[in-house]
Amino acid sequence: MTDPLQKRVGVLRVRLYAGLGQAVLDRSAMVPFFVAAAVILSGTALVGYSFSNPDPKVFINELYAPYIYGDHAYQIGRDLSEKFDGCLTYLLKLDNQQVLGDAGYVDWDPICNCQDFGNFSRLRIEQTNGSYEFRYLKATFRNLSKRETVRFTLVPVGRGWRIADISEAGMASLKRLLLNGYKDNSDHGGRIQSLCR
Repeated sequence: MTDPLQKRVGVLRVRLYAGLGQAVLDRSAMVPFFVAAAVILSGTALVGYSFSNPDPKVFINELYAPYIYGDHAYQIGRDLSEKFDGCLTYLLKLDNQQVLGDAGYVDWDPICNCQDFGNFSRLRIEQTNGSYEFRYLKATFRNLSKRETVRFTLVPVGRGWRIADISEAGMASLKRLLLNGYKDNSDHGGRIQSLCR
């Protein structure tokens, strides 16, 4: 007789045969198994921070997800092109190379305007203005019990968004800070000009 709970929930029964190491699957449980796998995989894509959502608020929300859930946070030199446009990606990579030798211009995390993060809460994202070419969003949150406000300029890329600039207390423009710092760099000046028109 079939257990009613097993029938309703569609529990996957697996019997391992000790010497053979084979799994025998109950076919009646396969459909719920694949549905559960699809839900898990789609959830993984969401938690994996895909940065390809057409809604700019969702893009910023995904940007802050690692801070909220205590995952890996923004790190200079890591996945920059998934978050920043070509100009800022190049400038931040260049700044990261400076950090390895001389001091760079960005010695903090511009996404949270912090050196460290913890107890990240009360994230609020609002679109303040926009056009076809740009979207301006403001993120307010609490980090280590301190209230922060970070303003983003986003540009559309494919079906998603990338950060073209950041402004926050003490810094009117991340892009301008880096451009001013590296504008006279003879090794990279031409590339910076082509990317940062």
